[in-house]
Amino acid sequence: MSVSIEKRGKKWRVRQELGTDPATGKRISESKTVDTKRDAERLRAALLLTEGNVSEGSTFTLDQTVAAWLSRTDHAPTYRYDLLNAWTLVPENVKDARIRTLTTATLDAMYDRMSVDGISPWRIKRVHEIVRTALSTAVRYDWIARNPASYATPPKPRKKTPTPPAPEQVAELVDAAGPEIRLWLRIASTTALRRGEVAGLQWRDIADGRLWIRRAVAYAPGTGVHVKATKTDRDRRIAISDKLATELEQARREQIERCERLGATWDDGRYVFSANPTGLEPRRPDYATNVVGKLRDRLGLEGVRLKELRHYVATQLLAQGVDVKTVSSRMGHASTAMTTDVYASFLSETDRAAAELLD
Repeated sequence: MSVSIEKRGKKWRVRQELGTDPATGKRISESKTVDTKRDAERLRAALLLTEGNVSEGSTFTLDQTVAAWLSRTDHAPTYRYDLLNAWTLVPENVKDARIRTLTTATLDAMYDRMSVDGISPWRIKRVHEIVRTALSTAVRYDWIARNPASYATPPKPRKKTPTPPAPEQVAELVDAAGPEIRLWLRIASTTALRRGEVAGLQWRDIADGRLWIRRAVAYAPGTGVHVKATKTDRDRRIAISDKLATELEQARREQIERCERLGATWDDGRYVFSANPTGLEPRRPDYATNVVGKLRDRLGLEGVRLKELRHYVATQLLAQGVDVKTVSSRMGHASTAMTTDVYASFLSETDRAAAELLD
């Protein structure tokens, strides 16, 4: 089987040969028309790899190699969207370079140029991740003998120090919010759930004074809303206060009443937060981010963001002497090492306070 490219007017056609029809003896093929030659080359590379024809891979450009890698890898929509955005930062001459001629020096020069142009080390790290992983595919299929990206040295991003809001700022934000966002903020500021995890809550996940976090909601332009596993692919259960449990029960009763008024049959698989009055679909996570951002600006609470509420919960718990393992579990971190790494400065302050208590 083969995949060919031909120009058709101002567009390009990619034709994939699928063999011969046994009944008629005629050749079977499928074709797709795209706007540019580069798009055609990307599609051709992906099709060749999909059908197992890897012999031509040594002639691929870096751009084709990345396209082939993406075609064989199942990424979450939001992560794929981020990868594609990062790939737009790569200069055209590097994208068009044949992988067999690509060198570590070329990649280092590209990363240096990106730094000079003001691209953040975090975005450069993402570009390096794409190049290194795609070229690993090339090595695996014997298109190239070694991966030049394995020896490249992109700039090392600086660790960000958490900047949690003050308790009085959180209280002001919660008090000024409307009913739905107030409940969202109450959950976020007491449980440390990620915004996608809050959006993914269903009523069946709330029982006996606990939340069962077993899904998250993500949104990416072009692909819409997706319900997926949690960030660490692990479910977890955490306790909530009696006050928050009461607030959630009130919201549940209100949703049940709306369903009755609208003639819908309520069940505990409905979402806690939904644009639909009966809770059929989850809210987009960025909905809360946008509403909280506008509320913050109106109140003049500079620097207070929805994401910082996770830091707020962690630092408040650590300051109260809660052990790292418990904090890590509530945060949904993959390990306690991640918790201690992120909140090292706050742990040292807690240790100092402990020393004073014992003196």
